[in-house]
Amino acid sequence: MIPPLALSTLLKIIVFQTVIFKLTDAIPINFSSTPTTSSSSASYVPSPNGRGTADIILSSIITLTLCVYTSIHLNIAPNSNLFSIFGFGIKRATVYQFYWVITALIAPEFVLFASFNQWKTARRLFPEILQPTITVSSDIKNWSHTTMTSAFFVVMGGVAYRRGTDFGIPEAALKFPNLILTPECFLELATRKMIHPGILDTRSITERSKADALAKFLICVQALWMAINVVARKAGGLPSTLIELNVVVHVVVTVVVYGMWWYKPLGVQNPIIL
Repeated sequence: MIPPLALSTLLKIIVFQTVIFKLTDAIPINFSSTPTTSSSSASYVPSPNGRGTADIILSSIITLTLCVYTSIHLNIAPNSNLFSIFGFGIKRATVYQFYWVITALIAPEFVLFASFNQWKTARRLFPEILQPTITVSSDIKNWSHTTMTSAFFVVMGGVAYRRGTDFGIPEAALKFPNLILTPECFLELATRKMIHPGILDTRSITERSKADALAKFLICVQALWMAINVVARKAGGLPSTLIELNVVVHVVVTVVVYGMWWYKPLGVQNPIIL
């Protein structure tokens, strides 16, 4: 039995090879036989009635890049060099992002699964923070400002502890200077009153993000525009190329991923250090 990842990769290779020979099936550009350079012509000249190969490839690449690069909401990675090339340090976060971009291109279902898993964790964490068993009644009001954005911030590694020795971890065993708190560890520290509710202020977390709800909405609209065009061409009896159909699949996955990560901050580089 072929593994799902190998099957997905094989199908994408077949689609890519077929696209090279099938792009010529697109509707050719039909130029009018009447010259439009005469002095009596109108100042406005409409676009040619048709699509060229370059137009199809360019629009597909732009939409695919938009879907893959902007939809990935990475967790906070340690701000350290993973390796060096010719004296230039390559950040761990850069390699982390490159890995997920390639994964989204080859197997977007992996990104979809990761977004669903994080959404499920944040949804479970959000009501637990508000439970009276975590804080006494006098502190419930302080935690009432907690939102799904705050829960996602904890899930993505947004809260860290500077010293691992307080948890019985020797300094030599610490791979990174900061100890990232898991959701379970965060709840445990909140129960012991070692975390102040103010660190999960939604406004301060949103300011760390590089995209708000409006920006995410506009990206989804731009991505859906190509899918609408393909559906409209199908309804009108016009053909669509395989590369466009492949991009439409990425568009659908992107919209679902954005729905899962709608409240997750984007592009946060540094955690909150306790």
